[in-house]
Parts: sequence; structure tokens; C-alpha cells
Amino acid sequence: MRLRFRRTLEFTFTVLLVCIAPVAVLLPGILHGDVALSTESVFAFTPWEEARPPEITPPANPESNLMAQQYYPWYVFLSEASEPRDVLWNPLENGGLPFLALWRTRCLSPFTLPFYLGEPGLALTWSVYLKLLVAGLCAMYAARRLGFHRPVALFVALAFQLSAGMILWWGYPITDVLPWLPLLVLYCERIALGHYRMWASGAVVMGLMLLGGDPQCVAVLLLFAVMFLLTRCKLDGRGLQGAILPLLVLAASGIVSLCLAAIQLVPFAEFLREARTLGFVPPDSALSIWDLSLIVLPHLHGAFTQALRSGDAGAQTAGLLHVGIVQIALLPVWMAMRPFANVRQRHRIEALLLPSLLLTMLALLWGPVLRLIPVVDLIGPHHYLAANGFVLALAAAATAEEWVHLNAQDCQDTLKRLLIFGPMFLLCTAGVVALGVLSPEATEDMKTLAIIPGVLFVAVLAVFAVTTIKPSSRVMGYVLSLVVLVNALGTFGAALPFTKVEQVFPETDFITLLRSSGSRVSGSDALERWPLQANLIPQIYGCSGTMLHRQADFQARVEEDPLLLRRVGSAMLLLTQEDVQGKFAAIRPVLRVEQVLPSGAVLFFDAESKARVRMAYQGVPMEKYDPALLTSETTALLEETIPPGGSAEDSGTAVIDPASTNTRIAVHVSTEKKGVLLLADAWYPGWTATVDGEPAKVFPADLMFRGVEVPAGAKRVEFIFNPFSVRLGLYISLGALIVVSAGLLALLPAAIKRLRQHRKWNIPTGQ
Repeated sequence: MRLRFRRTLEFTFTVLLVCIAPVAVLLPGILHGDVALSTESVFAFTPWEEARPPEITPPANPESNLMAQQYYPWYVFLSEASEPRDVLWNPLENGGLPFLALWRTRCLSPFTLPFYLGEPGLALTWSVYLKLLVAGLCAMYAARRLGFHRPVALFVALAFQLSAGMILWWGYPITDVLPWLPLLVLYCERIALGHYRMWASGAVVMGLMLLGGDPQCVAVLLLFAVMFLLTRCKLDGRGLQGAILPLLVLAASGIVSLCLAAIQLVPFAEFLREARTLGFVPPDSALSIWDLSLIVLPHLHGAFTQALRSGDAGAQTAGLLHVGIVQIALLPVWMAMRPFANVRQRHRIEALLLPSLLLTMLALLWGPVLRLIPVVDLIGPHHYLAANGFVLALAAAATAEEWVHLNAQDCQDTLKRLLIFGPMFLLCTAGVVALGVLSPEATEDMKTLAIIPGVLFVAVLAVFAVTTIKPSSRVMGYVLSLVVLVNALGTFGAALPFTKVEQVFPETDFITLLRSSGSRVSGSDALERWPLQANLIPQIYGCSGTMLHRQADFQARVEEDPLLLRRVGSAMLLLTQEDVQGKFAAIRPVLRVEQVLPSGAVLFFDAESKARVRMAYQGVPMEKYDPALLTSETTALLEETIPPGGSAEDSGTAVIDPASTNTRIAVHVSTEKKGVLLLADAWYPGWTATVDGEPAKVFPADLMFRGVEVPAGAKRVEFIFNPFSVRLGLYISLGALIVVSAGLLALLPAAIKRLRQHRKWNIPTGQ
């Protein structure tokens, strides 16, 4: 009873620490009510420039801050969704896009749930906390199931949840995928040892990863899993042939996971058919030789820290090279003691380290080699480095566990071997430090900064010295956990991005004017770089890099014929001086000045612009898709064989019902003749319509918009977005869920039996 109470107390204590550690990281933002991201870059753009605080200097390349340009505006959209169906369609970007189908929007990721429940700033903090919490709990669970004692499993949990991959990328899709990595490693370990009945758990893990919105990261982690299985079977003496069955089970789980995530993947497949650009663009930054100094010296309180604060993706990628002082310091110890380690443990750790090393080499080759290869260039160096945090944490934990179990002779032999590997490690460390000193980003207080990792390194040596005299997994685990916590807070604490709420896309006079206009904004090409949807302002351009091929063709026609912008349902035109004197010079006399901005740009009101919805009684049918047929002189370009009847003098009214939503738009019409109702929202498969309750066909008009034929006397037209791809994906996901549930239920009796017997679960050696 006493032993059971002690174990329960220790279990509660370790879990509590895993829950509290993320709070320590987020505490500065929580205390001040700040938002967990950097939006300094938005002050470089005209709409928010007037609100820029004097102490903030916008970065030279504000477009590199993907959190501010792409992801946070999507978070705002999710927070404003009044019902689940609203996330299917986003009317704020490019005249409309299928939001769920973009995949990177992560509508179905478990970590997106807070955005459906509260305002985006607070929801982002909760989302980050959930990611760090799940990462820690999954790492602890995996470590326990791999046979580590609770204090050492605590070290693995803290080392992973506070790793550079989780901290520096906490708002990006990659951290919606990474928290499940420990469970993937555990699953691969099980099937490598012949536990093929675990296929269902692997399918669930990979399905959750797929919902994370980062297919590149999923692809790299699956490559990592394949290499692990091949290496593990080879080290176990089964050869590559012995890996065939585990790989087949992994493939089967992968196929089932694709079916589980079909509700996300099937709409994305439909989007691929309609898209011109996907927005999957890797950071335009490669790792340099100077970045290697970050392995042991990440405490550069100069350009590196400032770059992290500003959200620079290049600095975030380089920061992934730092996996922790403990993990780096214990690598030579592992090399020295590996002949004396448990065979099962040695094979497992080395089967993990080898793929990690190979992927790290690929990350270093990304700049000069991999970025030149089509498709492969979409996988950035941060994807290749993603698994290192957990892999090296497991390697360090295995080193600590094996150290306290060495007998006297093995310990003596290990120390002798360490006399060889230790100097080699110190020589490599000195070389890395030299790179840091010679780096253009080096600061004058480099010697002072080196004290931080130096003290932590001494602490690691001290705990190993103490446990040599008195072996204790508990002392080893808790001390290393403390070192990891101090290292993470000391390394990334000063660089974590937090922004005051009032500085996150502030409500300037210009933003207020745009919102009060009640229409989407168009005009200058600069709008392509302005994330106005973060302020819920619709526009004909978008910053996410995602565009349908019809939208791209329409914008190409606008470049040749700017007057076509009068058809996008935007009475507000934002033009630079170059625009006014150039391609918009012909309509300048009919434009009314609304506001002159400090940058020199002018917001105009165009009284001759078309409404967002209107009736057309003349049109040109387009039998074969040809964007060149669209001109500002064309009344309406209809992809129908029968043009509407009537003449240009005929008139009718069309008014959008204020109660319309993202996916259901009601239009009240009044027309005495047959015509075509034109809605200046993007056409996309899945949009259906009814005219006075009767089904009607929705066809493309003016390349990218929607048209519906309306008979004389019609009163109401309703557009409904109900894509078949979403329904098909839902049916496939439900079917896969039933299959997986059956597979998990088959494991339940054995799990209950183990629970009743209170036995410690260990993976068989397979020897």
C-alpha cells in the first residue's frame, strides 16, 4: 500500500509538472494579456502605419512573417464563424475561397478548437498551451511505455514540449503535427517487434497528424518512420527482409489514416483541380555554416533574438538546430557506453539517431540542392529538423537510464572510452563556438553569453558524477528535467513573440473607413501584401498565396484592362500615385477622393462601379474557355450556350438579404424579363442555387464570378454552398472510424487485463 501511494504521488507530481511547464513559457503573455505572436511587420503596411508605436521598427521584409500574413488572419476568420458551416467558405480573400479545403487552415485540427470558442488573441494562447501540453503528455506516455522510469520520462516530456520545434513554431501548422510524434515512434517500435494488432492506434495517430495542416511535415515524419523500421530490423539481425511485414502494416495504417482524414483530404483534392497556386511556399532561407553555432550557443541576444521576435522564418528554422544542452552533452557519453548498454535499448536508440542524422543532413543540403528540385522544394529545412527534439531527448534519457545501471567494471570501461570521445566532442564544440564568434551576428558579450550553456553543462556533469557514487534514476531524472527547463527558458524566453492586444492589427481610421464602406476593397497591387482579412475586411486580393485558376486569369485580365475592377463589387479603390497616373488615369475624373494616406496612396470612391449583385439582360456566351474574351466593354461573359434575353435598357433590382451567411446567400430580385443574376463572388464547385424554391444551375460568369438564369417575375434567389466533396469525405471518414473503432476494441480486453493485474507494461525484447 505504501509503495502504491508513493507511485501514485510521483505519477501525480510528474503529470502536474508537465501541465505547469507550458504555463511558465506563456506566463509573460498571460500576465500582461498579450497575444502570443509578433505583428510588428504589419506596421510596415499602409493601413496600419499610422498606428505604429515609436519604439517599433518594422522589419525590412515584412512579408516573411507568415503568422501575420497568413495564419493569424485565418484564426480571426475562425473565431468569427457563427456556425460550423461557415468555415466551408471564406468570402474575405480573393473574392472567396473554400476555407476548409485549403488544408493549412486546420479547421479540423484538435488544436484549432479554442478559435471556435473565443476571440482570436486569447484562443491563440489556449491553442499554444494545448499543443505544448499534448506534446508533453504524449512524450511522457511514450517514454513510460518504452520502459523509462517516471523521473526520466518527465525529462523526455519537458525536453520535447519545450524544444525549439514546439516553441519557435507554436502558431504554425507544423506544431499541429509534432505533438503526436512520440506516439508515432511508439507505434513503430511496437510493429517492429511484431505487435501488428496495433495497426488501429497507428492509423489514429497518423490521422491526427494529417489534420494538422502541414502535409510536408507528415511526409518527412513518415519517411523517418520508414527509415526507423528499416534500421531497427537491420540492427536486430532480421535484415531488410524482416522489415517487409512491419512496413506493410505501417502502409496499411497509413491508408486507413488517409480515410480517417478524408473529410479534410477529399475537399483538398477537389481544390487541387481548381487551384492555380496552393500557397505551399517554403521559407526563402537556407541554413548557413554560421547557424551551426546555435547548436551550443543559441543565446545570441543580437540579430538572432530580434529576428525571432519579429517572426522571421529564417531565424526560426536556424533555431531548430539547438536541441538542448543536456541532449548535446550526453551524446559522447552514449557513444562511450553503448557497448555496455542493454541490446534492446541500443538498437532502438541508434535506429532513431540514424534517420535523424540523415534528415539533418538533408536540411543542410536544402539551400544548395533540394530547393532546386520541383515538389521537393516545398519541404523546408524546418521539416527535416522537426523530429530531432524528441529523438535526442530519448537518446539522452536512454543514456541517463543506462548510466545508473552500469556495474563497476562497465562504468570504469565507459570512463576510459569517454577519454576518447570526450576530447572529440570538446573539439567539435570549440569549432562550433568559433563559428559563433566569427559570425556576423556575434555580439561583444559572447563570452558572457557562453556562461549560460557552460553552467548547464557543468550541472549535467555534476549529476552524472553524483549518480556514479550513488546511482539513482530519480535524482538523474529530476535534475536533468530542471536543467532542461532552465535551458529552454534561458534560450527562448527573451525571444518569445508577445504583442500587446491593441497593437495586433489595430483599428486605424483607414481600417474604419474601409469597414464602413460595406464593400470589398480593390485597386492597387499592394493589396496583395496587406492582410486586411485580419480586420475582417473583404478584398479581391489575398496574402495567403492561394488562388483559383479563374481568379488568376481574372487578375491577369485586370492588369491589361483595369476597368474590369468595376465588376468585383467594390466601390472603394485604393490607388498609389503610380496607379492614378498610369493604368487608372482614364477614370480619374469620375473618382471621388475619400482619404489621402501618409504614404501618398489615395482611397477613392467609384460611383460607376457595379454592385456586388446585379441583373444582366445581355451577355456574350463563351462556348470554349478563353480569358481573352473578357473586356470592360463586354456586358457579361457567360459560360452558357444561351445568353439572356432583353436589351441593355432593361432594368431589374437585386438586393442581398442582410441575414446571409458565408455559405448561404439570399438575394431579393425584381425583374419583368428573363435575365441573369450576377453575383461578384468566386465561382467554385459545390455552389448550388434555387430560384423561388426551384433548383437552378450556377455557372461561371466574367471568368470567376457566379451567374444564375432568372425567369421573369422571380422574387428570390438563394445560393447555397454544399460541396459533394465534403459529404463524400465525411462518409469515408465515418466508415474508417467504424473500422478503427473495431480494431481498438479488439485491444481492450488485453488492456483491461493488464490494468487489473497492476503490472508494469514493457515491450518484449523480441530476442
